[in-house]
Amino acid sequence: MDRNKIILLIVLVLIVAAYIFFVVWGATSDDNKADPAHPQKTPVDGKNYSPDPSTKQFGNIMGDWLGGYLPKSGIPCSIPAAKDSGLTCEAISIGETRIGVKKGTTFRMATLVWKKGEADVKYDDEADKTSDEEMDDHQNFVLSNSGANKTVKKNTIIIFEEGGKLTISCLNNASCQVGLK
Repeated sequence: MDRNKIILLIVLVLIVAAYIFFVVWGATSDDNKADPAHPQKTPVDGKNYSPDPSTKQFGNIMGDWLGGYLPKSGIPCSIPAAKDSGLTCEAISIGETRIGVKKGTTFRMATLVWKKGEADVKYDDEADKTSDEEMDDHQNFVLSNSGANKTVKKNTIIIFEEGGKLTISCLNNASCQVGLK
């Protein structure tokens, strides 16, 4: 074996070892267990888990890198995007859009991007898997470039196998445009 292959093998083994270490450390962390001395602290599970901002940022980066390998969202496009724009669709129809069933996919992700105006976005999934109040907060949002928080320019919805209904409406009696990444 030449020197480059040996170095590559050592680096890969170190990456796998670090991954295993952090998975075990996270699974056995005291943050994930109830604390008898502090009864108000509840164990973390799917219902009360809230990722810190760095985890959300990591998810956005990984979604940008791996998004091309995920199943397509199935959201119809009203204006196709230019090749070098980084978008799949320049504009999605304003109003109610039905997203159909896609058998064999556990979920699909669609990142909606602010283009102009102020758009109220609501997604209702057909199977009520997103009926949990916390999940609804992430499926219903406003995309804009105004107001106190100027960072709400994109957000991702999760579309389960059964599909659902996407409703985009313009706010403040002005036109708006939402694209699809």
